[in-house]
Amino acid sequence: MAALLSLDVAASVLKAGLVVFLVLMSSALSLRWTRYAFGILVGMGLYNAVALATVAAREQFGGITAVNFGLIKVGAYNCAIMVWLVYFFGRETVPQSVHSLPPANNLYSWNQSLLELLTR
Repeated sequence: MAALLSLDVAASVLKAGLVVFLVLMSSALSLRWTRYAFGILVGMGLYNAVALATVAAREQFGGITAVNFGLIKVGAYNCAIMVWLVYFFGRETVPQSVHSLPPANNLYSWNQSLLELLTR
C-alpha cells in the first residue's frame, strides 16, 4: 500500500509540474489563454493541489483517516467540475474592436521570448 501511495504522490507531483510548466511557457511565449483553456487549467490545478495534499497526508498519517481524505478528494473533484461548468456555460465578454491589426505573424517576438528564456 505504501508503494501505491508513493506512486500516487509521484503522479500528482508530475501533474502539478506539468500545469506549472504550461503556465510558465505560455507566459514566456506571450500566448493568451482562451476562456475554456483557462477554466480547464484552473479546475485541474485545484484538483491536483488537493489530491497531492491528501495523498501526502494519508501517507503520513496512515490508513485510519483514509475515508476522510477520500471524501476531501471527491469534494475537490466536484469543485473542479463546478469550475469547469462555470467556465463552459458562463457568459463570454464581448471583445472590443481592434483599432490596429497585429502583424501577420509574430514569429519574431516568439523567437525573442524563447531566446530570453534560454539565456536565463
